[in-house]
Amino acid sequence: MKEILKQYVNIPSVAGREEGMANALKSKLGHIFEDVRTDSIGSLIMHRSGTGKKLLLCAPIDDFGIIVTYSENGKTVPGALGNTSESTFSSRRVGFFDGTSGVLMNGGKDESDISKYEVFFGDSTNPDGNPVLPKQSERGYFYPEFNELGTEYVTGRGIKSKLGAALVTALILDEYKDGSLFSDCDVTLIFYVQSKLDTKGITAASFEISADIAVIFDYTDVQSTELLKGGLSLLLTSKRYVCPPEISSKLQKLISDKSIQVYTDNESVICPEAALYCHASGFPVCKLCFAVKDETVRIGDAVQSAKDVLHALISE
Repeated sequence: MKEILKQYVNIPSVAGREEGMANALKSKLGHIFEDVRTDSIGSLIMHRSGTGKKLLLCAPIDDFGIIVTYSENGKTVPGALGNTSESTFSSRRVGFFDGTSGVLMNGGKDESDISKYEVFFGDSTNPDGNPVLPKQSERGYFYPEFNELGTEYVTGRGIKSKLGAALVTALILDEYKDGSLFSDCDVTLIFYVQSKLDTKGITAASFEISADIAVIFDYTDVQSTELLKGGLSLLLTSKRYVCPPEISSKLQKLISDKSIQVYTDNESVICPEAALYCHASGFPVCKLCFAVKDETVRIGDAVQSAKDVLHALISE
């Protein structure tokens, strides 16, 4: 999974410009699925028919980015494109899809408000001597960082938004070694967009899809080092969603001997969406999250942990 994650981290995919990630996913997984398509808002959907249970696996593919709100008179001011928990962007290098790049600086103002920054482009000029600036409304991305911490941990900017897609990719490739997927389940993948904009592309993408069980792969920010050490986690309660008791008890029993953390009845839930709940379409959805602390995450054993949960659910 580590090499897949490293590749995905280096693909810019801010809201509205996720095509690079979609193309990478098609390249890695397209040969396994008989139906590969993109919906009207840009979510990538793959389907492989099977005789077993209907399994839906989902992961986001967009990242927090910036959009140019002003670009004249040698000055470029960015706006936020999505939501982020980051507290500072000072001296962060940014690139734009038109090929220009620069550095964010804010002169000591509110470092958490990206609209207080300007983008500095150095001495680059076009043939008529004017500064090379991106156009207004041009989308931009942060240059990623990727560092390995031993064999099980990785750290760096841009990692956490690609964790879900990397895990699903590694999971599918590992399962397909014997020529089938999850005991010949009917499998649909949704790599959804606009998650950073809080518009939940997964809802739109899954509107006409039925499933016996769906699993969303994502991340959640944590403050505890112990949660970080646990790696992949299954959260069964939250402040926003109510977990049906019969489903919660079933899952706890199914994975009681598996290599994964389980949280229940926790008033300080670390991610209000990281829970088991009933999807609007009527089928149960389970969320598996990587615990991320200060841009650091444990990915060791994640593929096996995810396989344990999925096979337990399928066998029930």
